[in-house]
Amino acid sequence: MRRQLTRTLAKLVYPVVKCGSEIRILCYHGVTDDRTYLNVTPADFNAQMSFLAEHGYRTISISDFLGAVHQRFSAKSIIITFDDGYVDNYVSAFPIMRAYGFTGTVFCTTGSIAKHNYLTHQQILEMYSHGWEFGSHTVSHPHLPQVATELKRLELAESRQALATIIDGSVDFFCYPYGEYDQETIKQLAELGYRAACSNRPGANGLAAVENPYLLRRTEIGGFDTLEDFRLKLGGAFDLFHQILHTVRGRP
Repeated sequence: MRRQLTRTLAKLVYPVVKCGSEIRILCYHGVTDDRTYLNVTPADFNAQMSFLAEHGYRTISISDFLGAVHQRFSAKSIIITFDDGYVDNYVSAFPIMRAYGFTGTVFCTTGSIAKHNYLTHQQILEMYSHGWEFGSHTVSHPHLPQVATELKRLELAESRQALATIIDGSVDFFCYPYGEYDQETIKQLAELGYRAACSNRPGANGLAAVENPYLLRRTEIGGFDTLEDFRLKLGGAFDLFHQILHTVRGRP
């Protein structure tokens, strides 16, 4: 009932939402038949990618966005991200997105690489060779605001180095585990050379992202979202409700 009410209100908001030249970053986790709040089924994911393709969307990378942020991007430009680095990102999401000419960004928890249900080094390399971006999601996925300063720095630095070694390239982007951050974390990211970080704050990203690239906003896509929900989320119709929930839950 609550979900249906939210959907109805979102439909009322949708016609007046204006995204302009803002870029929306979609946030996924798993793409698997084990549907949960965070996991999207391959069938649903394919339907969502098909929707994007049919409506003229094209994927850009976070690097593309930050490198040309003063330009007016097409309203049909979008960034697709995956948190944690699950193996189904390679098994399911990767081939589906390739079929539509799309690429994405995966934020890996490096301590889990090559473990059960997580990406292997070779899978990461193959995706990277096809234009995918890889960013850090720490080594052990801790609650960063609760981690001591030096240990926090190790989580940020060692995960970056581990990924850089695998892809033999630069790792410039970060994603906060659980969407949690504090000013010390942001300061350390900048000091370590990260160019930007993704949060779970809802909404799209415009020129203000230049002023604070360490708090890029994302739109979470869940396993129980219908295709109509997906369409509404693309247009920002749920942003207000998600921001209210964010605030009520005390999230930064």
